[in-house]
Amino acid sequence: MSLVEEHAKPGSVKALCQSLGVSRATYYRRKKEPSNPKRRPPNQRRLSETERQIILEVLCSE
Repeated sequence: MSLVEEHAKPGSVKALCQSLGVSRATYYRRKKEPSNPKRRPPNQRRLSETERQIILEVLCSE
């Protein structure tokens, strides 16, 4: 994205994005987002590490 910003002139973002194979929406979305996005809270339905190990053992057993 920085390559587009370095070489972009007013009205030329479209052509630069096309030549790089990046959509303009992606360019503008990444330009707008903060560099340190907030992390999502962990999913409450996620399996615990113990549960994961039990399932893996069952799947890998004969």
